[in-house]
Amino acid sequence: MATLNNVAVTQANGFSVGSDSITAVYSGDASFAASSGSLTLTVVMPTYSLSASPTVTLTAGNNVSVTLNLASTNYAGTVNFGVTSSVSAFVSGSAPPVTLTSGGSGSGTLTITATTSAAQRAPAHPWKSGVMFCAVLLGAPFTLRRKRAVAVLLTAMAISLAGFLISCGGGSKIPARTYTVTVTPNGTGTVTNPAPVSITVTVP
Repeated sequence: MATLNNVAVTQANGFSVGSDSITAVYSGDASFAASSGSLTLTVVMPTYSLSASPTVTLTAGNNVSVTLNLASTNYAGTVNFGVTSSVSAFVSGSAPPVTLTSGGSGSGTLTITATTSAAQRAPAHPWKSGVMFCAVLLGAPFTLRRKRAVAVLLTAMAISLAGFLISCGGGSKIPARTYTVTVTPNGTGTVTNPAPVSITVTVP
């Protein structure tokens, strides 16, 4: 073991992640008494953090860019991103890799694209089925008892009218659709990856 300014110096490597106990023992000689000492060495896995804006809004047929912010904690390597969508047929995303240096920071760009608007996903007007049902029942008085047929016909007309007012009246704006885009980071080499980041996407 080498000495530096009357202090014993040694080098060691190959420690596993976690806590390791190191003990040094000096048996003594004619000039110095025997002594010993110990310490606990904690080895942590390199890691990094990932953050992004939690919400975005975009219209169908367009895309929006979201900044992915990364910061290294003793990690040097390339981070790849897996991007998934709750409904990939209508909203999708992609992000190129980002390279980090130990203790440094970096940023990437997530591109989210929407292909379908809320109006395009809206169901057919509910009043149409009511009108068809009413039309079928127009012939009912000829086959049912008169009072019963009239009551059924009036009920069908009321349902049809209510559906028409709901679908065509004021305040019937179709609500925006929301989707979730999840970004999962995957660093190369020995590293503890952070948790995935979720972004809520609103499409009018």
